[in-house]
Amino acid sequence: MTDACKACAFFETTEAKAADAGLCHFNPPAPTSDKESRWPAVSADDWCARFEAQAK
Repeated sequence: MTDACKACAFFETTEAKAADAGLCHFNPPAPTSDKESRWPAVSADDWCARFEAQAK
């Protein structure tokens, strides 16, 4: 799928436990139960309606 997170301008790869994981930077970080804020973790193959292609 070409509209997957891995091809989105808001997707950032990270040194996550899963090799195909990353962070979505479309929305601001969300608060967590440990009183910190984190970007949502997503799979590189996930998708959403807010996809924006990466600039080439």
